[in-house]
Amino acid sequence: MSQVRKGTAHRATTGEWESITPSCLQTYVSALRLDTLDKLWHLAQKTNAGVFEGRGRVIQGDVLELLPTIQADVAYFDPPYSGVMSYEKEYRVIDQLLEGTTRPTSPFTAKDGALMIDALLERATHIPIGVLSFGNAVASLDELEGKMARLGRVTKAIAIRYQHLPAIATEEKKETNREYLLIGVDPRTTLPIRFEGARGEVAV
Repeated sequence: MSQVRKGTAHRATTGEWESITPSCLQTYVSALRLDTLDKLWHLAQKTNAGVFEGRGRVIQGDVLELLPTIQADVAYFDPPYSGVMSYEKEYRVIDQLLEGTTRPTSPFTAKDGALMIDALLERATHIPIGVLSFGNAVASLDELEGKMARLGRVTKAIAIRYQHLPAIATEEKKETNREYLLIGVDPRTTLPIRFEGARGEVAV
């Protein structure tokens, strides 16, 4: 419901509920119950509970250039999913309003964007544990797992059912959408990690 485009949101402010499309109406009605100070404060506390002690560093740059310079035990990759909505296009008007500029579309978003995963994983072979989340629009779970296994990683992969943009997604999309979560571990690592059901002969 955060897409920046004309729609029926303004009708909720004028009370024209009957003219709001059914797919959006439920979200707007729910928002009336959720967008209160108490509810928002509760969500803020839950979000803050996910912050733990330590030091953090924020870097802005090309991930493929930066990865070889980053020393870490675990790398979590959540690149833009291939073959779906491009954030750069969807929020272009926000960039224009706030910064007076537009951004090029990420190559990960293209229909062949899954090819970028190979370069991503290859640049992170010095990091013992790699975790990747990706959508199923153009890539299969076996295909993505093969990319990790090709680099000698012991792997585990699961498919998680989820709804992407439920207010506007078709029933078919709601039924078939999956998010893939993959873990790849360098069998030479001395880190104390173990998971069951891994593909490969090395127990980690």
